[in-house]
Amino acid sequence: MADTPGLVAAWCRAVGIDFRPKALEWEAEVRDYSWCDSGAWHDNLRTSTGLVAPDTDYLPVEADQRMVDAYEACLPHYEAMAVHRLRA
Repeated sequence: MADTPGLVAAWCRAVGIDFRPKALEWEAEVRDYSWCDSGAWHDNLRTSTGLVAPDTDYLPVEADQRMVDAYEACLPHYEAMAVHRLRA
């Protein structure tokens, strides 16, 4: 998310609620329990302090034929939805 506050503000306008910039940041609340204690995603969520774009290191789609097939099957649907996307 290149412009997280702008995108969240656009979403708030679209659904008719107030945009509250303070809601984009919070104190990490590390607890000794969780409703789900497995996986890096949950660990990252528990220690997060705000909405930020995640670091990604994906293989290129062409690295796996299954990914090429999935990409080609999904692309028309993505393009149809992308026309209606919010912009910051």
